[in-house]
Amino acid sequence: MKNKITCPHCHTELPNLNIKHNAKQLWFIVPILLIGFYPLLSMSFFKPVVSEDLSLGEIRTKVVDDELEVIGVITNSSDREWSSVTIEAEFFNQKNEFIDEASEYVRSDISPGAKENFKVIFSSPPAEVLSGEIEPILKISGGVNTDLF
Repeated sequence: MKNKITCPHCHTELPNLNIKHNAKQLWFIVPILLIGFYPLLSMSFFKPVVSEDLSLGEIRTKVVDDELEVIGVITNSSDREWSSVTIEAEFFNQKNEFIDEASEYVRSDISPGAKENFKVIFSSPPAEVLSGEIEPILKISGGVNTDLF
């Protein structure tokens, strides 16, 4: 069974139906689409960079039971709040060749302008770290800006 389209006035069958849009409708639809997509665009293109807002300081490392324990302070120098900050440790040998890397999360919120003490434990670091031959290079590699939500 094929659907038939008929004219409501003269009751003749129409072979096809054409719908045309004019420019007035576009002036209405385009701003609504832009307003609707703005949150997505701001989260994707205008998001702040965590390494510019947060910095590490007062770092102390020690080996405890074949694990690397790192204690330090994260300083938030921005006006944004951060949470779930990722601290990454990179390991290089004596020849400055990359060996390994590991990362851990600091699960507390870091308010604007605040300092947050942290302690992370990296399990299974390279043997050179356990023997004290090399030290890790620590950096902040990720985080969630809670101002976006």
